[in-house]
Amino acid sequence: MQSCVLAALYFLFGQASFQVNVQHQVLTPVFFVPEGIALAAVILFGPGLWPGIVVGQSLLGLNAGLPFGIALALGLSNGFEGLVGAFSFGFLKLRSDLKRLTDLLWLVTLVFLVLQPLSATLGMLVLQPGKVSTAPFFVTQAWLNWWSSNGIAQAQLTPLLLILFSRRRALRDNLVDAVLPALIMVEGLSIFVLMTQDGLSLINNLDLYRPLVVIPGLVRGRLAACFASLYLSIVTLWATSIGEGPFRYSGTINYYALNLFVITTGLVAMIVATLVEQIKESEQQALKSGAAARQALTENQNLISRMSHEIRTPLAAIRNHAGQAMATQVDRDDHFRYGAILSASQHALDVVNDLLDPQRPQGQLAKIRLEPVAVREMTKILYQIMASQFERKGLNFLVDIDADVPEFILTDSMKIKQVILNLLSNAGKFTSQGTIRLHWSLVPLGTADANTLRIAVEDTGPGLEAKDCVSIFLAFHRLDNVNTSDEEGTGLGLFISRDIVQSLGGQLLVDSQKGRGSCFFILLPLRLPEKQVSAQSGFSSDFDVSPQVFGLSSPDPEAPRLAGLRLLLAEDYHSLRHCLQEILESHGATVFAAASGEEALALMAIHPIEMVLMDMNMPGIGGLETARRIRQDHRPDHRYNQLPIIGMTGDVFLESDRAFLEAGINFLLIKPVDTEELLDTLSHFRRLPPDPESNLTRTPPV
Repeated sequence: MQSCVLAALYFLFGQASFQVNVQHQVLTPVFFVPEGIALAAVILFGPGLWPGIVVGQSLLGLNAGLPFGIALALGLSNGFEGLVGAFSFGFLKLRSDLKRLTDLLWLVTLVFLVLQPLSATLGMLVLQPGKVSTAPFFVTQAWLNWWSSNGIAQAQLTPLLLILFSRRRALRDNLVDAVLPALIMVEGLSIFVLMTQDGLSLINNLDLYRPLVVIPGLVRGRLAACFASLYLSIVTLWATSIGEGPFRYSGTINYYALNLFVITTGLVAMIVATLVEQIKESEQQALKSGAAARQALTENQNLISRMSHEIRTPLAAIRNHAGQAMATQVDRDDHFRYGAILSASQHALDVVNDLLDPQRPQGQLAKIRLEPVAVREMTKILYQIMASQFERKGLNFLVDIDADVPEFILTDSMKIKQVILNLLSNAGKFTSQGTIRLHWSLVPLGTADANTLRIAVEDTGPGLEAKDCVSIFLAFHRLDNVNTSDEEGTGLGLFISRDIVQSLGGQLLVDSQKGRGSCFFILLPLRLPEKQVSAQSGFSSDFDVSPQVFGLSSPDPEAPRLAGLRLLLAEDYHSLRHCLQEILESHGATVFAAASGEEALALMAIHPIEMVLMDMNMPGIGGLETARRIRQDHRPDHRYNQLPIIGMTGDVFLESDRAFLEAGINFLLIKPVDTEELLDTLSHFRRLPPDPESNLTRTPPV
């Protein structure tokens, strides 16, 4: 069916081309329409349409009075040209929408250097074999006219049809692209005529046509430029045929020169329009990419905020429960265990703060924070965290700190602790029996004040083969020849640990032999604090961990700090709410606990409240909205208008201070909240009612 349609179109437009003339000058030598239609058809719908070209051209030849054999030969030659065009277009991997400038240039090159030389040569062999045999066909005027007239049709109509079919724009837009160039052409020519005294003579000036073709492309794009180039073919022929124009010599039109002018002018217009469209498309893509990036950043921040709240809230419950337990009368073993819970939860909080740091570039380690670190105190914490794990496996855990290791070093406490814990965890995972040893020492570098700190984790595990001593530090690498009943990891621990140590200016190395255990050791440049820091007592495996180390204190029954305070506590996480209520009541407060903003408002309606301690991320009515309703519902009441509202949040992306101030929140605590800080804050606002105009204060993450 498509071949039949193409045959009909080829014949009809061919007949039209032969019939249209200006003052007895036929248009066909300037513009043979079927050539452009045929090439666009085989590119869009495939080379299988070549029979339609053969039939259409054969009928056109028969209708013109050619013998059947010559007409059929001419049809076959044009059909072969269509096949070559379709396969060449596919071989070059050109896009039919011609959005890329290279696609347009390759198409024009294909037309004038391959298809039309082939078509003109075959046509001349069929129609004028005698002339071809007596003269080189590539220098005859007939061959040049054939080459240029068919070439201009394919260089103008084919891009126009390809762009028109690929854009699939509304009919109105396509009509504008078709009509606007015609109006510009007519209006421009009219102005040219009116500006001259001798009428039409000015239209023979070629320089006046070029802007009339380029302007539509600049305004509307490539399709308008194609239409303008098409109109130029007709207008220039008409202008030349009615006067002594630049393309008329001794009364005869020089079709070859006319065609070159038309195609070069039209090609320039299409190139300019294509470049303009590419620039506009690049700008739109940049805007879309920017909008998508902003949306992704917002979604990422929202995700981090939710993660931060969901992680910090249970951590707060763990720390506060452990702190309360340590503050009671417990035996020494339980005291040690609670201390280990506090140490582990504090380290987990440090890791969370590091991972959810909003200022950290994605995919990069957080910024190094050098600070004085008490070596022996850190070792106590590491021992507390790992000792019970090793004890359950029946492993001995030894800790040695050489006497010449300074009391304090300058490093990133959280990061170095993270690395050592990872090394200890790996040692425990792959060691089934024997001993694990953590050893701190100094490695001299030849001068008294130039030393390297060496932190070694030794085990009596299965050891490593030589090839594994290098590959074990690669991301996602796991040992296939080691069996362990422990939970398998991700293969990222040593990879991340090595990056951390390198960021601290050191090295993470391993010394191991198969069947003789392993020794992973960290080498760090020894940095000492500039200011003198008070030293702690020497290390001993018999720890005496006091609650005050973690910022916790036992309540003083003789002087309760919150005695008589009627406080509303709103927290959706049950464990944390229960723990906070226990802490506050142990310090003399009367606590009304709510699990949501709705419950908080209901309690305020029936109980006189002196202070509110409220989570900001509750389900349903959140903390901000609850605070707004408290201020609005009780605004006439001076007592509730001045009611202190203390917020708690685990988000790292906080709303602006202005939003909290407008909601009526006076102070913001970051989870997990330290007990002493909580008590100090509540005591402060109880003594000094807040000024509604004061600036919001908030605490940084612990």
